[in-house]
Amino acid sequence: MPFYKNLVKVPIFVIVFGTIIFAQSGFKNLQVLDKNISKDDLKATMNSFADYLDVKCSFCHIIDEYEKDEMKHKRVAREMIKLTQMIRNDGKKYFSKDHKDEDFTCYTCHNGNAEIKPYNPDDDDDWP
Repeated sequence: MPFYKNLVKVPIFVIVFGTIIFAQSGFKNLQVLDKNISKDDLKATMNSFADYLDVKCSFCHIIDEYEKDEMKHKRVAREMIKLTQMIRNDGKKYFSKDHKDEDFTCYTCHNGNAEIKPYNPDDDDDWP
């Protein structure tokens, strides 16, 4: 067989193999976050959620089985991520022109608590 016929197979193999390797993040069950997120970015994102809500990983996850969906808070967190993404995308409709999309985070509503505490003007010393 002439050598040039094998040359055609090499690029096809590289393309197929490269696509399989680089297109998969290795994370299981990412449904809302970018499936191609890096390990460092995913860890930073998860740490920010934990910090903004003052919780540990076990609040949403079964430790060492992070892909499982049995925990209620994990399912709720997905909806909260979608809500945050929607507000960031459409923030100009709801906030002043000075609003910066990245300023809206979990902390905006949660204020460092796992459960959102409704605003009560009677508890606000600055309320007129």
